[in-house]
Amino acid sequence: VALNRDDHSLDRVDIHRLVFADNDFSGTVSRRPSGGWQADIHGARLDIHRAAKRALEGSAPTSETPLAISARVAELVLGPHREARNVTATLLRDHGSWQTIDIDGHYANGHRVALSLGGAAGAGKLHLESDDLGATVALFGIADNVVGGKLTVDGTVGEVDGHQVIRARLDGSDYRLARAPALAQLLSLTSLEGIAAMMSGSGIPFTDLHGEVGFSRGVISLKRVIAYGGALGISAKGWLNPGEDQIDIDGTLAPAYALNSVLGNFPVLGSILTGGEGQGLFAARFHLGGSNDNPTVTVNPLSALTPGLLRHLFDPFSNPGQPGAAPPQAVTATTSPSPPSDTTH
Repeated sequence: VALNRDDHSLDRVDIHRLVFADNDFSGTVSRRPSGGWQADIHGARLDIHRAAKRALEGSAPTSETPLAISARVAELVLGPHREARNVTATLLRDHGSWQTIDIDGHYANGHRVALSLGGAAGAGKLHLESDDLGATVALFGIADNVVGGKLTVDGTVGEVDGHQVIRARLDGSDYRLARAPALAQLLSLTSLEGIAAMMSGSGIPFTDLHGEVGFSRGVISLKRVIAYGGALGISAKGWLNPGEDQIDIDGTLAPAYALNSVLGNFPVLGSILTGGEGQGLFAARFHLGGSNDNPTVTVNPLSALTPGLLRHLFDPFSNPGQPGAAPPQAVTATTSPSPPSDTTH
């Protein structure tokens, strides 16, 4: 510990090694010449999942004292079985909120994830890029049944009614869904058992993921999310709260042969699957409600859909300049309670 020579106030604290709970690190905390504090941290393991959860939900106490953090950590823990490795991070908090964040890390398989806020991109601008979509959604506690893929997220971080709000566009590619009981039940109820059987192997492959999402007070809002693969297309909107184990999502599901019939201007579809004789167009509206881990699945099968309606349900693929366009009222299976309003606008 070092004290100021003039007023004997605290100037610096050296931490040679601190081990507690799931943490093991060293570092230095010192006064910044411009005011506030500078924390330089390095170590084997740092558990931030409680602090991150409180910060994201807006329940963490705020401080006007500036704080700059520089960290190098072998393992950064965001929850049980949710870890990033070889993480480097720089953060700056000022005026009670985080102004800049730069975090770079890797997963156990060597794939990379990088998150930035502010800085050269501009105040409040958020960017996330990952070489492993599945590991990223698992790291943040969203889902553990996505395998592989790439992910890019671009958005903004702001404040509405005193709560932090994230709005973002996400784009993913080349991933698989496996071990997804709700999707397996949905496919079974729509007589698509052949596709459901794929999950018992390597999973259902998807080539694309696009959508607009929001986050505030622990609630993830899906304004419009589209997933498409060689076997299946899914369009969904609604919300989920992983921390409270709640979900309320409406959507539309269609096998690839139906999409292939109406989205002729999407180049790869024509070479993937074509409809068999007498199959026609098919889609199903669905609703997931209740527990996020084990939701109740309801299905309203539709047949003989007009090409215009099915095209509109998946129009981000045929018109990528209009992501997040609202689906027609007819595709809502049930009336769902709305998430907090600051996540849906």
